Amino acid sequence: EVRFGGVPVTVTFTSSDAGVATLVTEAAPEGSGSLDLLIQPGSSTTPSSLGQGGLALDPLTPGSTTVQAAVAGYVTTNSVSVTVSAPAINVTNRTVGSGLQSGLSISLGASLPAGDTLTVTSSNPALFLVSPNTTTEGSSTIRIPGPINSANIVVQGLEGVTGQGTVTVTAPGFADGTGTVTVSQPGVRVLNVNSSTTTLSSSDPFYAQIGTQTNGNFTSGQEVRF
Repeated sequence: EVRFGGVPVTVTFTSSDAGVATLVTEAAPEGSGSLDLLIQPGSSTTPSSLGQGGLALDPLTPGSTTVQAAVAGYVTTNSVSVTVSAPAINVTNRTVGSGLQSGLSISLGASLPAGDTLTVTSSNPALFLVSPNTTTEGSSTIRIPGPINSANIVVQGLEGVTGQGTVTVTAPGFADGTGTVTVSQPGVRVLNVNSSTTTLSSSDPFYAQIGTQTNGNFTSGQEVRF
């Protein structure tokens, strides 16, 4: 620590690319590529929080910057390379039957603020559409306003077609997210049939369910699309 009776030590902090990440304090929230702080006698560190007069690194745009501290007459022993990335958008893959609909989940790597919009787009509207919920007819593109951290939408397979497409999700400041949508030939099965009965038994109600199938095996119930 700085000796008592000595003078405060001036530390110069730098960020090599202030366009990627800038140095901020409570007194200088606009940020800078270089800031000076003092280490007072009896201490070995600069203040460690903004509230105590310290500084913080404010990430701005994707890229790389190098952060280091320098003191006149001292040897700088390290520097830190900082990579700033756009937060990710994660989109689940989904299989949906022709003429049916199914949910699809979207999660964001950071909160989308109020005033910004999440845009969800079908790569092939002749194959599948996207909808904000299960009771709205789909379209090629939907928009979801912030603030949100995640979203649940619906993909709707069109009738009489099968194939694969991509759902793309974009938002300001985020890396684009994509998921694969597979539209398959749907299946049907009967349910609630009693496999053993007698001639004197009462009538046995049963019903059918539609959904996705794989190689003739029913996999998941799905409703008829809006």
